[in-house]
Amino acid sequence: MGWCLDDTSIFIDATERLVCEMEALNFSNELTELTDDVDRIERNLKHTLETIDYIKRGPYLDHSRTVVAPVPNWKATPTVMGPNGGLQTGSKNFYTPPTIVNIARYLMGGIDLDPCSDTQGNIIVNATQFYSADGLSRPWGGRCLVNPPGSTTTPGMKRKQGPDAWWDKLIAEFDEGHVTSGFYVSFALDRMQTSQKADGVGILQFPTFIPNKRIAYYASNGQPTKAPPKPSCFTWVSEHADLDMLEEVFHDNGIAGIAVQR
Repeated sequence: MGWCLDDTSIFIDATERLVCEMEALNFSNELTELTDDVDRIERNLKHTLETIDYIKRGPYLDHSRTVVAPVPNWKATPTVMGPNGGLQTGSKNFYTPPTIVNIARYLMGGIDLDPCSDTQGNIIVNATQFYSADGLSRPWGGRCLVNPPGSTTTPGMKRKQGPDAWWDKLIAEFDEGHVTSGFYVSFALDRMQTSQKADGVGILQFPTFIPNKRIAYYASNGQPTKAPPKPSCFTWVSEHADLDMLEEVFHDNGIAGIAVQR
């Protein structure tokens, strides 16, 4: 059968409609990507404005209530509390990696207090205040980086003073309005389970990032140690904590993983 003029017109019309539909689909996809970019920019802008607001409000701590304890001899026998990165094994102290500290600093807009640290640990953290002993019994305030002692065999440490007690302290100070933002380091993922209590607040009630690979903490000589035997996770405690931002910041710093909350 031969083509007539009407048949050709119909074919051209159908082709043009298909091209238009494809262009409309491409435009729709581009618009969706643009909307996602705008949302991300708005979240980052909101976080920046909140950080500026925090800075304008200062000071974050009531310095009359916070006194830095005497610095222990961290090169000698284990102290009652491990330094920031209270993960403590034998006579070794392990410190939070600088990349993790920088992520915490970015998310919170600064670090006002490290309640379980020492002079060596604070070289990495550079917190305004730090406690080298009795951090659980002292007042907390402002923006806190909390990497609690993990050992229950260190002399003088009771099980009730383990990592969960530090989480409970962080939440209590946050609920009281003393802590404006917190970044809690869990050396092991089982902390997500042990922090769950019938009358308490579990870690997963706040945005928590779980890296794909185990995190290597730092030794007192400033060098990374071998990766720990268990995977870690990191929890952002804040009224403005954002699940997507938490994941993006870790990814932007070369740490792949997933942020979760329930």
